[in-house]
Amino acid sequence: MEIRMIQMDGFKRHVYIKFTEEQSMDKILKATGGQKEHKHETGEITQVTIEIAGLGFKKFRIANLPPETKVHDIKASLSKYGEVRSIREETWASVFRYKVYNGILIAEMRLQMHLQSHMTIAGNDELQSYDGQPPTCYKCNQTGHQRQDCPRRRRILPHNIAQESNTWADIVSNTKKEKRNTGITQQTTHLEAKKQLRDQIHPQIETRT
Repeated sequence: MEIRMIQMDGFKRHVYIKFTEEQSMDKILKATGGQKEHKHETGEITQVTIEIAGLGFKKFRIANLPPETKVHDIKASLSKYGEVRSIREETWASVFRYKVYNGILIAEMRLQMHLQSHMTIAGNDELQSYDGQPPTCYKCNQTGHQRQDCPRRRRILPHNIAQESNTWADIVSNTKKEKRNTGITQQTTHLEAKKQLRDQIHPQIETRT
């Protein structure tokens, strides 16, 4: 096994190892399952995570799929995000009476791009999550933002509420104003008629006098 480079990042507490062959890296990942204990000089034991730099190797749980879902259908949906290494059924812990399949699938992948937290596989909506997974928008199903920040979401432009008020109180108020204006108009018309009648009567009285 040949190693080309070893780089240490003390701030992040990461060690980066560059292999000359990808097969060497795969052997370590398979042999360790992505986890390895490191014993310090003090005797303290630390659990070390081993994964491919970048998106790397991810193990995650898939929920909400019916047991009849075919494995090849799941792999076909996941394969566009990277290489699917394995998919197995998770069982109930030994403390339960029946150590059988609990409806959760454990998938292992080498990711080329982040998975959505929710997907549709064989017509069924399922959920999956892993460390470092970005949020998924429930509007456009893209990763990196949430629904309230979705660029495809319809923006409601601000408007002057006073100019476009259509509340019940405004309708009643406008109706009262119309009735009041109509009443004033009728009253004015009645007064004008009385005045005209008086003007017609007064000349006759003066003539008789």
